[in-house]
Amino acid sequence: MPTSSRDTPLPRTIVFDGPQSARGYVVNRFGWSLTVPANRLEYGKDPQGYMRHRGLTERQIALVTAQDWSSLLEEGASVYVLAKLSIMVGGNLVQVGASMRGQSLEDFMRFLASPERKALVSGYR
Repeated sequence: MPTSSRDTPLPRTIVFDGPQSARGYVVNRFGWSLTVPANRLEYGKDPQGYMRHRGLTERQIALVTAQDWSSLLEEGASVYVLAKLSIMVGGNLVQVGASMRGQSLEDFMRFLASPERKALVSGYR
């Protein structure tokens, strides 16, 4: 039976390992900075300036601004940071998942409860 590992990831899955974490260090550090209320206020006043101050590249700033969650994962952002960032723009992690699948929230919720999803992950537990 397959297990969830670097050799047998779920289809379209990005494995968040050491190299991926290092790649996303600046994005993740920025996301975690938003746990501080004063930083959230500063970000709210000037998001792009705040991201530049935190060391994000122009590409990373564009991805955050566009809420391009899939590309942020590819850049090394952790799913926990995506959850924080989605909250900053009025969303939540379920909405991130829907966006990453190109689905409406309602369709994504149906997918989560579907036999298709259960079959997809059953061999990876």
